[in-house]
Amino acid sequence: MASLKEKSVKGLFWDYAGRLSIQGVSFFVSIILSRILFPEDFGLLAMINVVVAVSTTFVDMGLSSALIQRKELTEEHFGTAFLLNISMGVLMSLILFLSSGKIAKFYNIDSLETIAKVMSIIFILNSFGNVIRAKLQKELNFKTLTISNLIAAVGSGTIGIISAISGFGVWSLVFQSISVPLIGNLSLFILEKWRPKMRFGITALKELWSFGFKMFLTSILENVFAQLDSLIIGKAMSASKLGYYYRAKSLQNIVYAHSSSSLLSVLFPVFSELQNDDEMFKNVLYKSYNIVCFISFYLVGLLYLTANDIIIILFSERWTPSIILFKIMAMGGFIYPLVSLLMIVLSSRGNSKNYLILGIVKRLVLIPVYVSIFFVSLEQFLYINLVVSLVNFYINISFAAKEIGVRRSQFIKPLLPYLIITPAIVLSINILAGQVNTNIFLHVSGLILAFTLAYYVLNVLFRIKGLSLLISVTPEIKRYFNRIF
Repeated sequence: MASLKEKSVKGLFWDYAGRLSIQGVSFFVSIILSRILFPEDFGLLAMINVVVAVSTTFVDMGLSSALIQRKELTEEHFGTAFLLNISMGVLMSLILFLSSGKIAKFYNIDSLETIAKVMSIIFILNSFGNVIRAKLQKELNFKTLTISNLIAAVGSGTIGIISAISGFGVWSLVFQSISVPLIGNLSLFILEKWRPKMRFGITALKELWSFGFKMFLTSILENVFAQLDSLIIGKAMSASKLGYYYRAKSLQNIVYAHSSSSLLSVLFPVFSELQNDDEMFKNVLYKSYNIVCFISFYLVGLLYLTANDIIIILFSERWTPSIILFKIMAMGGFIYPLVSLLMIVLSSRGNSKNYLILGIVKRLVLIPVYVSIFFVSLEQFLYINLVVSLVNFYINISFAAKEIGVRRSQFIKPLLPYLIITPAIVLSINILAGQVNTNIFLHVSGLILAFTLAYYVLNVLFRIKGLSLLISVTPEIKRYFNRIF
């Protein structure tokens, strides 16, 4: 257990440090590109990314999750998954290439045909890295993954900026997207000495598929419904509207990226190891849940409070319509990280059946939400989506609580203090800040300082668990940090 704990701390350190660095690079690149390109350019890419994101699921077919979850693996398991990934990557690239004309016709935008044909190569590029990434994640070797991803972020960002400055328009975003897996996988194979053996085994496939198939079906559901909003907005409204929505959604992802994504990447293999130790499993889960609550609500409150200033400072007044969209999204920013954590409860314990059932139930609830886009404004759609997301969150809590044999209140109680103090702080600061007329940079700095101080003080005052648990794991990370440097 000590070894697992040490590997977990190392994995968390490297994954979070990497995500922080990569997010910083990507954010800097997005700022530059947003000031050079137009909302319509981002909207056009988002239209193609709808198809790419959904189709990517068919390349891996849940085999990466199966490799991470399965305790006993042979080289044949890795080889089978690798060969199947490559085959599916080629097939999906061919399908997108041949379907490019129909995609352009669907949106009634001729230029999308050429963009789709070029973007089709991304499936082949992605397929080469899925298995090796799963192996490294299973081993909690996030150092190699982090270095590879950072190289890809810097390289692709440089390509995107140079292309935009040179006047390539939307093609700057296409070149950037394609270069991410190309540079990332090349660097990964250079850094990591392991290579999958070219062995394909029917038995190995069946063993992986027994778990991976249900994960695959759930991933399809998740990806389809995650992209439906962009698909329908692009069809029912316009490329520029979709561009504003895309910008707001990318900012919302900051909450997930910095509140929980690193922790969840580490927890899936950790929980898989602990799947037969109920007490330790619950202990790690409760601690993780409280820490994610603390970080998520801090970021939600901070981003909601500073949305106006941040979007104007970073992206210019051209992107002002994104402000209200982002604020509505930010209100529910705590939901996705916690839902992802609860989903790991099912997947790490091998309960792919309930994982699939949960996925189906949640998506059925969402169908009326997406239909509403044709009848309401974009802002109204986001409010409706927020309410339904809360319902889905409760459904996730019910499934996770039943899986480990606890009451739903175990997951609801930690939320209550944050649901009270975060809005109270935001409302109070908004009232006070509204009476202050100052430079926009001083204004946003004051908001950040005031919210951070108030949030910390109230967490200490009311002895909310998330802060104390986060502080308790800090020394372990610090000791590892000191050993590295």
